Amino acid sequence: MLRTWKLIPVALMAGCVAHGVMVSDEQIAKFKRGETTESDIVAALGRPTTVSTRNGVRMIFYSGVQAQARPATYIPFIGGLVGGADSKHSMVMFSFDANGVLKDVTSTQSATGTGTGFAAGTPIPQTENQPRKPAE
Repeated sequence: MLRTWKLIPVALMAGCVAHGVMVSDEQIAKFKRGETTESDIVAALGRPTTVSTRNGVRMIFYSGVQAQARPATYIPFIGGLVGGADSKHSMVMFSFDANGVLKDVTSTQSATGTGTGFAAGTPIPQTENQPRKPAE
């Protein structure tokens, strides 16, 4: 017979999700423009999520997202009123010169949180007849 306490870790993990490759600013700082090669970066971070070439410039991208439900979400009956989730997103682009040496790095890191029920706050009223710029 499976005991209830053995299901607790499974229930807690169900509130988490991760996809792609998260790259931190600390990891990016280890790579030096004009010195680090593409193979150095791939060895440190793993396979990139996207590879692209534009005008002869090779670029590799690492994109990742992590999301986790807030603990209050799991409170029976009131979790839907006070719960929510928090997420982090990372997008990093490395570009290389013709010799495969790092030329530039662009990084975007973001974090957002959402609430449900009372935790969502006061609703924003809909804007009526919002002025629009005419198409040219």
